[in-house]
Amino acid sequence: MKLPRTISFFAVVSLCVIICKCSKQSEADDQKHCYDTIPNKVAGLKVEGERTKRNIIKNMVPYVCRIKEIYAEAQKGNPDLKGMIELRFVVEFQGEVTTIEIQRKTIEDEQFISEFMKVIRSLEFDYFGSHNSETEVVYPIKLGK
Repeated sequence: MKLPRTISFFAVVSLCVIICKCSKQSEADDQKHCYDTIPNKVAGLKVEGERTKRNIIKNMVPYVCRIKEIYAEAQKGNPDLKGMIELRFVVEFQGEVTTIEIQRKTIEDEQFISEFMKVIRSLEFDYFGSHNSETEVVYPIKLGK
């Protein structure tokens, strides 16, 4: 017995909706995992001052996760987008971040870099260390495989 075309059409559309929802759920789970996971180390991270590497990594998690979200969106328009951005910044004892700059980068997509910098300019850290102490940080962020 052959199904009418309308039933076949609705079956295909329903299947597509289910696949899309599963895909979006998977992306949401990946992002949730990003925010819930604090890596033990970051290759190439350099810290000079009172703050520990662990403190820097913990404070950077939400910003790195947001950058990964922006990166995933940028990759839709540019699937070959990948590389590394190495930041240099200073964190004061009260958590204020100063002297933010890109020390080195291998990504040349200016629109992505612009969005990346919007996130980086919002960096804030927790209080840490003695009064008037500061910590200089070099933090590499690798994007793509």
